[in-house]
Amino acid sequence: MANAAKPAKSETEKKPKEKKERAPKEKPAERPPLKKRPKKRHGRLYAKAVFTGYKRGLRNQHENTALLKVEGCIKKRDSWFYVGKHCVYVYKGSSSGEEPNSSHRSHSHTERGCHEVVIVKNGQRICGSGGALASAPLVQSKAYFEVKIQQSGVWGVGLATRNTDLNRSPGGHDAESWVLCWDGVFRHNNTELHKIQDSAQEGDILGVSYDHIELNFYVNGRRMDSPISGIRGTVYPALYVDDGAILDIVLDNFHHSPPGGFDKIMLEQSLL
Repeated sequence: MANAAKPAKSETEKKPKEKKERAPKEKPAERPPLKKRPKKRHGRLYAKAVFTGYKRGLRNQHENTALLKVEGCIKKRDSWFYVGKHCVYVYKGSSSGEEPNSSHRSHSHTERGCHEVVIVKNGQRICGSGGALASAPLVQSKAYFEVKIQQSGVWGVGLATRNTDLNRSPGGHDAESWVLCWDGVFRHNNTELHKIQDSAQEGDILGVSYDHIELNFYVNGRRMDSPISGIRGTVYPALYVDDGAILDIVLDNFHHSPPGGFDKIMLEQSLL
């Protein structure tokens, strides 16, 4: 029994599978290298727009803000002003209606101005943040103009040369500006020259006269006995606003009679 033969393997028993040799995979064709695109700078936003009632911090969400017209521009020469990143919001699109005349264009009335300043209402209203100079200096012997405090805030009104820093409100921070500020302080070269108790408030009319000797201010027709003298150089009427202040310049049809011998600024020297 021990020497009995082992049973033969059944034919049905599976034979081990022979491993098939796989053909080597073909390498994908190499893609041509991509051409590097030239880096493009972010384009500037130029726009035709008319705003009113601008308030810093809230932008166009302020209750008195109104967007009268806005139209995007492709080329700089077609724009009325450049809108910086800290300026008012400008939406892409246009509205129907007559195109405002050239008096709305800020660069046609302002010789120099801060990028954050917005000038509207036929060039007679300034809002935003910063300062703006008139387009021509005061060369006549006795000049007078008025400013209405349309909305309270931080503001300054006076005279300045073209070398002043228009990015700092309310003016008077350098040797190139002489201003009366919202807090009743006369400032020049970062120094307080005088201070009055009853400063102009919202709705008041601030008068300014200059005869190349003294700079005087008037509140609702009443002269303040704090003249500023020693002004040198070629000066321009200067307005500064910040913190929601809105100022309206009055060039004729004054609310109060000018002092004796003083007259409105000549037409070729219209402000803002």
